[in-house]
Amino acid sequence: MRNLSFSSILFLAILLMLNLISDQYFFRIDLTEDKQYTLSKATKDILSNLESPVTVKAYFSENLPSNVSQAKNDVLDYLIEYSRISNNNLVYKFIDPSSNESNEAEAIQNGISPVMINIREKDQVKQQKAYLGLVIEMLDQKETIPFVKPGAALEYALSSSIKKVSLKDKPVIGIVQANGEAEIEEIQQVDAGLSVLYDVQSLNLLNDLNNKLYSTIALINPEDSLTSDDLKQLDNYLDKGGNILIAMNAVVGDFTNAKGYVKNIGISNWLKSKGITVGENFVIDSNCSKISVQQQQGFFVISQVYHFLISQSSRILLTTL
Repeated sequence: MRNLSFSSILFLAILLMLNLISDQYFFRIDLTEDKQYTLSKATKDILSNLESPVTVKAYFSENLPSNVSQAKNDVLDYLIEYSRISNNNLVYKFIDPSSNESNEAEAIQNGISPVMINIREKDQVKQQKAYLGLVIEMLDQKETIPFVKPGAALEYALSSSIKKVSLKDKPVIGIVQANGEAEIEEIQQVDAGLSVLYDVQSLNLLNDLNNKLYSTIALINPEDSLTSDDLKQLDNYLDKGGNILIAMNAVVGDFTNAKGYVKNIGISNWLKSKGITVGENFVIDSNCSKISVQQQQGFFVISQVYHFLISQSSRILLTTL
């Protein structure tokens, strides 16, 4: 009996000690298979290189259902870890817009609108107004995450917002335009996404590539052959430390004649000299639907390209922030 009492006291003492330590030092163990709660190197670099304090205002309503309030707990865990990695250059505070009119007006002014959530009470379902958003500020710069979806990944949105408010000069990305590549107007979604953190400009390979100006250049779906002078320009740019993104099709499908052919524009051989081999193959998705194609002989069935259906996937590496 005495041994049992001693064991109980020892167990409680250990729990108390762990509790005291956890108040002083934040840590968590990520047991998820895809390491969902392990911060990427890019995020850690952003936080450790902050030159001025960043303030995060978390607008969250109180007394939310457990499945919704988990979003607040996740945000708190992120902010504690972000603050630690930034050497306290990231400060945060939680504000309940539902507590008074002043807080609610402040949230709405900052671009955070309320959402309606369902709450079960006894035998009925009621709707409640709730706020779940973040405002990230540095000096005179401000970014808003208007809604934090419970259970959704938050790292990319939070880290990219911090990166955006802390940027002094955006790196320049040159989109090559000379060999039938896609123009910026044709890739508006890409342009919009890149423009958050980069200055996107058109670029002609006939002009000298300025490594000091262009941190990265991109050739997107070139259709015409690149000349030897073009390839020399690319070589010189690489030799000086430049970065090149090439998005190309090595083969092209002709749906009219149900044939495919190799698109030889000179890039494949140039890439091969760099140790990169682009296969002359088609990628077929076994989940795509079927369509009928009419020919003189009648109808036959081929696979049709469709918008991607993405299910559970591994975490996105934030290596480009």
